Amino acid sequence: MEIEELKIVDIRGDFHEIDKPGSKPIRAQKATWKFDSVIREFKVANREQQFVLFLSQNKKELICFCKGYIEYESPCNVIILNGDGSLRHKLCPPMPISDSFARYEKKVGSKEALSEVRFVQPEIIKQGPKELFAFWIGFGYDWYEVREFDLVTGRFGKLIRAARL
Repeated sequence: MEIEELKIVDIRGDFHEIDKPGSKPIRAQKATWKFDSVIREFKVANREQQFVLFLSQNKKELICFCKGYIEYESPCNVIILNGDGSLRHKLCPPMPISDSFARYEKKVGSKEALSEVRFVQPEIIKQGPKELFAFWIGFGYDWYEVREFDLVTGRFGKLIRAARL
């Protein structure tokens, strides 16, 4: 079974259909989709809440960056939803492992460096015939590292790259 007919209502009330994984992010108030012949829904409870939703490459999960949710406060503001809308994983960003982070941590101190670790965005990376799912993990004002992520287990994997924006 795959997620079908994914529709998002953005923060202005406009409707958008998402038909492919990795589509442009849209700040949303409501999303509906069909899974196992049933219409599912994820929506905000009040006007201070919003989310950005991404469709996984296998169309079985939704990756959701939440803003304004007490239960999903930053930096632990990413959730993975199963196709049926149930919660699979609530994520906190992992400890960065790049040499760039080590240098930054040495410069500003461990406490300061770790307090700035956050999710930036997801990315689908093509490596030959395979596609990897990854998250950009930000630190400092303009640094990030890209880490492989397993949507099934909820575990972060190897470092793919690190850079400064």
